Order: sequence, then C-alpha cells, then structure tokens
Amino acid sequence: MSDFWMVRAGRNSVHVDLFLEESCMFVGFGEGLGDRAFGADRNELRAMIHELHPSRSKNRVLVSASQLYRFLNDIEIGDTVMTYDASQRRYLVGEVAGDAQRRGADTY
Repeated sequence: MSDFWMVRAGRNSVHVDLFLEESCMFVGFGEGLGDRAFGADRNELRAMIHELHPSRSKNRVLVSASQLYRFLNDIEIGDTVMTYDASQRRYLVGEVAGDAQRRGADTY
C-alpha cells in the first residue's frame, strides 16, 4: 500500500503553476546543500543547514532538516502526493513517478 504525502507549493501556493506545468513537486529550502543532501541522515542535514544558516532558530533548522530528509528518503515511487492551490481553492493530487533529484542550485 502506498503512502499519502502533502507537499506545499510554497507560501500562498506560489509554485502551484510550476508543479502543474512540470508535473513535479519540489522543496526549495535545500539552498546551498547541493548533492550533499542525498544520503545524509537527519542529523547531518541539520548540521549542514545550521552551518549554512547560523542565524536560523534551532527549531526552524530541525523542521527544515526533517522535511528535506522525508522528501528525499521517505517519499517513494507509487506514493500519492497532494498540494493545495490557494488561489483556486482546490487540492491537486498525483502519483510519484520517479526518485527525488536535484533541479537547479536550490531545489529537490
């Protein structure tokens, strides 16, 4: 049985059009991590994010590391994913068709 995941399209759903156009979902808070994020455990991600952003609160670093870890490691092909389009007041649902990959400098 597949899992069900909610992946937000940014504050106020700013990325929902890109999600639709590209048939993808992404997280954009991996800035500066590059390929080091792949294969890293939660503690390693937390340390990397803290190193890159020392002014962020401990809680914000922990939440970012945990979300990025789950996005890269726990979401699997065949899982159901959903996001919310605030401008249209609708939910968009899809199925994961491929593994996580880095797209550009700051998104996965």
